Amino acid sequence: FSKTLSMADLNVVEVLDSDEEDQLPPFNKHEWIGKNKLYPRHPPRELEVYCARQLCIPQKITNAFPDKALNVAAFLRAELPAKSPALVFPAAETCFSRLTPSMDIYQTLESLKTRPLPPMRLVNQLNQAARQAILDGNLSVADSRFPGTRFSFWVIATWRWLIEMVDAREEWKVAQDWLSRR
Repeated sequence: FSKTLSMADLNVVEVLDSDEEDQLPPFNKHEWIGKNKLYPRHPPRELEVYCARQLCIPQKITNAFPDKALNVAAFLRAELPAKSPALVFPAAETCFSRLTPSMDIYQTLESLKTRPLPPMRLVNQLNQAARQAILDGNLSVADSRFPGTRFSFWVIATWRWLIEMVDAREEWKVAQDWLSRR
């Protein structure tokens, strides 16, 4: 098992790992955020870094779930959240809120461990819309399955990462079942 990252997540990591970040001019929120601007096809680097910081999974969260160095047997025993079987879900654009997150990092971690993960299709749509939502002045991601629940933007990448982890574990379980029947 390895912690895989999608292309969007890799872009976030590449932006944040860049050595040039220290040399960038400061990001002017008053120029960009809530100014009815479209997220540019070729954004200025400081805007790219600002959005990447909002979307990056905190280390406290990644540390709370199985590590990529875990052996297969331990990975199969690891506790992971269930995936939601929902077939109907809201449009991604309606999931963003101008209100601050209602949960801190510890409350978010608890909800990630105990609540079903949203469908990957919704998570992908949220990921595609996130940078524009940030530019529009939104401060959080609302989870319509739990009214009043608003998360920091990094929950989108976390949901995607956890869904990929659950899918990987399911594949390992199928392989283990096949081997045990031999």
